[in-house]
Amino acid sequence: MSQKREGAGVVDGGIALGIVAADSSGINLQASTLELFKGVLKITATKAAIGDSVLQITLSDSLDQPLEDGLYRIVGRIFDRTGLDTTVERSFKFDRTRPFSSIVFPP
Repeated sequence: MSQKREGAGVVDGGIALGIVAADSSGINLQASTLELFKGVLKITATKAAIGDSVLQITLSDSLDQPLEDGLYRIVGRIFDRTGLDTTVERSFKFDRTRPFSSIVFPP
């Protein structure tokens, strides 16, 4: 199985997450899946294969109505052309809380 890179970005006002294959010669992106979870709740997203090396999901939430802060995990199940598969999972914290700062000196 080839190496993969995970990535995230903003696409047309929405949030997109994806896996990029460094060597896609044997990967079957149409059979592969990419899902986002908060706890056990699966977040609604649209899957798209871009070319033969990128599997991307775009979340239905826009930046105007962002996701809740918290711990999320993205799970990719990648199949090759012979039907063998591997699963990769990454967790990340989504936090939009602004930092707190104050001036303590001079009083």
